[in-house]
Amino acid sequence: MRNFPTFLHPLLGILLPSRRNVQRGLKKVQAHLVPVIQERRRLEQEDPLYVKPNDVLQWMMDLANEEEWQAENLATRYVFSVIGSLYTVSAGIVDCLYDLIERPEYLAMLREEAEKVLQEDRGWKKGTPTKLEKLDSFMKESQRVNAPSPSKYSSISRHHPSLRTWTKLFSNTVSFKRIVKQPIELSDGLRLPKGAYICVVNTSQVELDEDFENTDSANFDGLRYYKKRLDPAFKNRYQYSSTDKSHVTFGHGRYACPGRFVASVEMKMILVHILLHYDLKFTAGKTERPHNLQVLELGFQNPSARVLIKGRG
Repeated sequence: MRNFPTFLHPLLGILLPSRRNVQRGLKKVQAHLVPVIQERRRLEQEDPLYVKPNDVLQWMMDLANEEEWQAENLATRYVFSVIGSLYTVSAGIVDCLYDLIERPEYLAMLREEAEKVLQEDRGWKKGTPTKLEKLDSFMKESQRVNAPSPSKYSSISRHHPSLRTWTKLFSNTVSFKRIVKQPIELSDGLRLPKGAYICVVNTSQVELDEDFENTDSANFDGLRYYKKRLDPAFKNRYQYSSTDKSHVTFGHGRYACPGRFVASVEMKMILVHILLHYDLKFTAGKTERPHNLQVLELGFQNPSARVLIKGRG
């Protein structure tokens, strides 16, 4: 809707099929969660031995104000509280699977690592995911080359010469998106008005990044970060959940995504299960991964893409 004037947004919101799809989705969630919320409240009032579940839904129930207290409103707020983690994790898994199918030379290596680690730990334990260092590196490299928020345009760079070169050099790959809440003037005189939509260049995906100097960073290297972490000084750096000034996909500093550690564990558990139990390939005649789609600065997997999957014997 950002392609249209703001005064048209209310009308477009009514006409867009996506809005109706969202409403249908919310009703499905409400049909499932509203009875759960009502049952929990009933037990809380009637059963003196009832122990509240320790989950996000219960936290929201306990903290709800008068407006949010209605079960339908709580169910809707629950959806919007978790939607960010659902999309990012599923999109990251799809990107990793595409990259694995396109580069089958990594399959044996990652399967061997997974089998060894799970055998040593006798299944999944709290520290098991951190031992999957090669898989962690592959995930981070997949994230690096498949920017979640690629952008071909930058309104700021068109009006501020000092940013034009950066925008060109870094393939206009952006992250750390924010909306300015009050007017700000930066140290170089650039003024950001209230309501401005700003992004930060994510240098981890570009050829001229200082961390990848003298390396072929334009190509996919699934062990790029694994090899860096062989240096004891970097043992706890360059992990999938790590952030630094040149990798801000998860944000950085005090505003870094707090859920990135859970996302890393979820992705590893799902990918390991798929690696150990299934074989995958693209449909007949296709050897390259489907290209992601782009809407403004947002990247999405192609919904028409298909992958063949079968159980391993």
